[in-house]
Amino acid sequence: MKRYLVTGCSLLALGAVATGVIWFTYQEKAEAHCQVPCGIYDDAARIGAMLEDATTIDKAITQIRELANKHDAQSLNQATRWIMTKENHASHVMTVLSEYFLTQKVKPVAPGADGYDAYLKSLADHHAVLVAAMNTKQQTDPASVEALRKAIHTLARHYDNPPKSADAGPAPGADAVAQQVDAHGEAHHHGDDPAEHARAHESASAGH
Repeated sequence: MKRYLVTGCSLLALGAVATGVIWFTYQEKAEAHCQVPCGIYDDAARIGAMLEDATTIDKAITQIRELANKHDAQSLNQATRWIMTKENHASHVMTVLSEYFLTQKVKPVAPGADGYDAYLKSLADHHAVLVAAMNTKQQTDPASVEALRKAIHTLARHYDNPPKSADAGPAPGADAVAQQVDAHGEAHHHGDDPAEHARAHESASAGH
């Protein structure tokens, strides 16, 4: 009896350790930014990442619409996974916009001071991306993705001269990144399996 008790306690402890490792690993990958002025992230890369998210959302909407009239178990399973993928990538856009751009890049300007009107315009353009990303969560209309892409491109105009990456040399202009993603958006699709999208996105995030 004592032997079984010791074995059970050991398995319980092992399970707790494994759960802790998985939890901390997930937390590390889920962070959009370290939220300290580390100077590593660059604006063009973040805008390019959001455009990749929009491309993935577009693919997810296409797949959801194609699977909508099918009622077999596999189709329902795939539709659910694509819905989750769409939600995750829309959430990623909102997280990057909120935790990187709005909190670290947009500098407040007092009413009446020089640059106040430009500050208000910047806030409006950032807010437009948040609203557009939220709409892609709520809809399966391809027009919602186009609205998101348009909002991101408008936002990119505020970051034509992004800071240099700490170890990658001069970063390309935001417009160049946006054009590259739009031109080769399909190249960022990792097959038709949503799990491939998630794994690829996690790998990219882990690199930062």
